[in-house]
Amino acid sequence: MDWNLEIIKADNGYIAEYSDLGEDGEPSQHQMVFEEHDDEKGELDCMVNLLYFVKEHFGIYGSKHDRYWLQMEVIDQNETDG
Repeated sequence: MDWNLEIIKADNGYIAEYSDLGEDGEPSQHQMVFEEHDDEKGELDCMVNLLYFVKEHFGIYGSKHDRYWLQMEVIDQNETDG
């Protein structure tokens, strides 16, 4: 199986394009749109959503029993400063 993904930067987010084989065995094109919300961290939240999609697209899943976990998150540095 050929796993591919093309990510295109748009004015207000990203477009992820990929193909897979449909039930009939023929290639099928798909698009996922990741739109930035118009707020202070909208761009970062959009990127986190895109990265989770990429991770799952390529089969990287986690379990609560796994020792290591891949995590993407937006951190408010004002809340982490001690």
